[in-house]
Amino acid sequence: MRKRAVAADSTAPRQARRFISHAVPGGLTMAAQLLVSELVSTCIRHEHADDALIEIALQDVNGYVRVDVAMRGFGHSVVVDETVLEETGIGLEIMNALAYRWGVERDPNEWRGWFELRTEFPPG
Repeated sequence: MRKRAVAADSTAPRQARRFISHAVPGGLTMAAQLLVSELVSTCIRHEHADDALIEIALQDVNGYVRVDVAMRGFGHSVVVDETVLEETGIGLEIMNALAYRWGVERDPNEWRGWFELRTEFPPG
């Protein structure tokens, strides 16, 4: 598993894309960069803790690349609007079009978005 933590500020999407560009197999890089950028941007738009970090974790799981984007506030509750990926509708369309699977999980101290990309094409 490879990880990178970035401050929840305006540089986070660029840092996330750079991390992904060095960590994801070539054929999946552009899709992974777009999806991670969408999740990180969502964190920045909807996050309210001044000292929050966004943690990006990437792992290869049985023929899939899984990317987790987690937002945590130190000693604060993370407040995320219920319409996190639905604000423009484009985030959902991007996730549905490019990710094999994706989801969002929350608790009072963390928001986590994740997606999986297939590294192999199914037999056809």
